[in-house]
Amino acid sequence: MIALNVKTTFNASALVQLHERVGRRWSKIVGYQIRKQAQVSIRRGKRASSSGQPPRTRKGKLRRAIFYNVETGGVVVGPGYSRFGTAGEAHEFGGRYKKQTYPRRPFMGPALKRIEPKMADIWAEAFSRG
Repeated sequence: MIALNVKTTFNASALVQLHERVGRRWSKIVGYQIRKQAQVSIRRGKRASSSGQPPRTRKGKLRRAIFYNVETGGVVVGPGYSRFGTAGEAHEFGGRYKKQTYPRRPFMGPALKRIEPKMADIWAEAFSRG
């Protein structure tokens, strides 16, 4: 028979700090990846894309208007209102913008769906780096 005494300590504040640091790093990486996927899906072209397909851009303005920002509790990704108004919303969900009706041409939702399978791996990588 073997007797064993073990004493452990738990530093909750260090764990919370690590989680916040890793969560911020993860949010930056995921935000960047979603933004990049959305930008890649928007192609140049003179004719409008068909309903259900990502919108096309003539000058690349929509692509350049997509930003990401890490905030408390997560990351926000999408076209900046100050650069593109509500046109991004009209494309994503369908609707009116400047007296025109747009069919639904999602580009942000599909970008998130393409990144979702990679999120766990990104988290593991960010956590392993501490």
